[in-house]
Formats: sequence, structure tokens, C-alpha cells
Amino acid sequence: MAALRFESGQSFDGRALYEYLQAHVPDYAIPHFIRLVDEVESTGTHKYKKAPLKKDAYDPQACGSKVFVRLPKQSNFEELTQSLYLDIMSSKHSF
Repeated sequence: MAALRFESGQSFDGRALYEYLQAHVPDYAIPHFIRLVDEVESTGTHKYKKAPLKKDAYDPQACGSKVFVRLPKQSNFEELTQSLYLDIMSSKHSF
């Protein structure tokens, strides 16, 4: 999973992001989940606080922000709905 913060006025394009990542990183490094965050918490030494991100994971209700998923054999990221989340948790999609 990756957490991204956008500047105001920017929008998320799941297909464009996937195409960019496919061209620039190995397949195994392309995340399956993308979480859009408003703010990234950091420590006094400017390190990102990863524990809150790990705690909420990719549950769209728990994290309170938009989450996008790249399902197996798909070439884009689509918004993760609660029903799709439940399908993933019940192993209807395998990663």
C-alpha cells in the first residue's frame, strides 16, 4: 500500500498512475492499494508516522479517506467500496 497526498486542485487518475508505475518500477513494486491522505503525520525528526497507516490499513471505513485498489489482472486503480473491501476480505480476489 502507498499513501499519497495531493496538492489542492489535483485529482487522482488510476489508469495514468498505473501506466507510470509500470514504466518506471518493477511489477512487484507496484502497490495494490493507494490511500489518498490530506496530511502525512511526521515526528519531530521529520520521519513519517507509519503506525497509524498500518493500523487502518486499506479499510475504507476505518481510514476515513479514499482508497483505491488494483485488482489482479487489472491495469488501473479503482475506488475501493465497502462491498469490494468485503469481497477482498472473503478471498474473492487473490493477490
